[in-house]
Amino acid sequence: MAKTIRNRKAGPAVYIVVILVFALITIAYTWPMVAHPATRVAGGSGDTLLSTYIMSWTTHAIRANPARLFNATMFFPNKYTLAYSDLQFSNSLISLPALLVTTSPIAAYTFVIFMGFMISAFGAFLLVYYLTKDAYAGLAGGIVFGFAMYKLMHLNHAGILATGFIPLAFVCLHKFTENRKPLFAILFTVSTIFVFWTSWEYGFFTAFGIGIYLVVLAIVKRRPLADFVRGRADAQSRRRLIRSTGMLLASFVLIGVVLIPFALPYLKLQKADPSYKRSITEVEKYSGDVQDFFTAPAANLLWGRATAGIRQNTIDRGWENAQSRPPVMEERTLFIGLIPVLLGIAGIVYLARKRKTSLEKVAFPFYTVLLVVSLVMCLGPTLYVFGRHLNIPMPYQLLYRFFPGFKAIRTPTRMFVLVLMSLAVLGGFGIKWLRAKMRGKYSLRAATLTIVVVLVLLTVEMMPFGITTIPVPGKTGFPAVYQWLGTVKGNTPTVVLPLPSSNEEYNGWEPWRIYYNLDSWKPILNGNSGFAPATYIQALEVMNETPFPSKKSIDFLRGMNVKYVVVETAKILNGKAVVASAQAPGTGGPGLTLVKTFGDDYLFELK
Repeated sequence: MAKTIRNRKAGPAVYIVVILVFALITIAYTWPMVAHPATRVAGGSGDTLLSTYIMSWTTHAIRANPARLFNATMFFPNKYTLAYSDLQFSNSLISLPALLVTTSPIAAYTFVIFMGFMISAFGAFLLVYYLTKDAYAGLAGGIVFGFAMYKLMHLNHAGILATGFIPLAFVCLHKFTENRKPLFAILFTVSTIFVFWTSWEYGFFTAFGIGIYLVVLAIVKRRPLADFVRGRADAQSRRRLIRSTGMLLASFVLIGVVLIPFALPYLKLQKADPSYKRSITEVEKYSGDVQDFFTAPAANLLWGRATAGIRQNTIDRGWENAQSRPPVMEERTLFIGLIPVLLGIAGIVYLARKRKTSLEKVAFPFYTVLLVVSLVMCLGPTLYVFGRHLNIPMPYQLLYRFFPGFKAIRTPTRMFVLVLMSLAVLGGFGIKWLRAKMRGKYSLRAATLTIVVVLVLLTVEMMPFGITTIPVPGKTGFPAVYQWLGTVKGNTPTVVLPLPSSNEEYNGWEPWRIYYNLDSWKPILNGNSGFAPATYIQALEVMNETPFPSKKSIDFLRGMNVKYVVVETAKILNGKAVVASAQAPGTGGPGLTLVKTFGDDYLFELK
């Protein structure tokens, strides 16, 4: 293995070994969730069930009617309701084989999580291996990028974990600008499209990184560019530059053309509702603090307890009180780890002294600049240092105001993905430097053993000591009322009451309701997302100010063309009395009829 994995031209055996290593790490990282793929999920139910709903609806629409892709069943009666969240089209495509084989939405979601780690690690391996020509360096880069502690806080965010197409896009871009072969322009185009299909914010972050790369490349290659501009380049060089520039521009145009149909629903929503964007105040609340770079997840094996004091002292940015905000710790644990930082520093020193190849001459300034810039951008519009608001404007404000797409992004700290990719590359060069130092001084076996030990320690540093999972029923375990609705023919718009009156209820109740909707795909007034349509906000106001079965609430539901009303009495104070009053003569006017009772769930029909 040692001889095979260090070959500059990797054979199939190297890739097989690397994939197996990453598979074993992924199993350990996601245990015990991966042991119960169809019945348990990690990281909480809210975003997990929303992602499951999105991917299940997307695969359903692809097979049934692709033209209705964005017209999901939630947030009835609105159009383009899938555009209130990230589409996660890439994840939906990845989930399709598992969904077809198992017919279990949760098993498909677990498969996406597993593949998210695998593709991220392997994509980073390919990038680092190409730049360093060292498979051990590629392994280190894959571990740093694929299994970062940051991802431990996002096991309920399939879209955030799916970072693998970002390094794939950059390795294709490196290969194209290095040898100018059309194949790599095509692969760069496909990879970048898949980044946008995974997450719009990752797409815009990647576009930002590509912009920095092209600027750095132009500076590094300034002499041939200057010769071209001044007419000093020979005919062959001019033709090659014009051809490669044309192919790259064609790639950008093709990316835009492919993405336009996916972007139009978002643009239509924004045109119809000017509030469909993130205010700078909201972005401020989800930005980072300098201390967040020293905060590890509580479940991390080595650093969870060590950084507990910092984690407990995390101060919220801009929230009036603890009750008014959602939990933000998952966005504020940005500790990278000690070994990745040391390897990154070693890589920077190595490249600063001995960058010889054309790849190294581009990689050193690009990934160093990208690392620093991305770290700064994670801090958001104004600077916070250990809870103290210094009120110093930060460069992120320029991205928010002038860079396309950033007004739709709520969480600047997610630019941390570019920090991780940069550190993965620089850390890979650190491994290359370490191997070069040991070459000639120690035997091959001793040098290899040392590198393996470093890789093992790096993996252990990333590891959790056990993640918490919760049970999620399959379709056969859905509440009986939802199974009954699945037997009703035709589109029968439904609302499930009570509607939430707080963020806690919104994220605790609504994801389950749209998840149970997978059994019928009937239009449902309920929904869950980072944005919500005006009609849903109005429904919250009406149904909470004058609760069901008031005449105003029932008139409102009739006006929304709701046919069935499911009342979950367990979530209502004196719920049995409420449904009893709904059956009283004259309540809500004519046409309110109790159809069936399912334990604590009561089903009414509006005619």
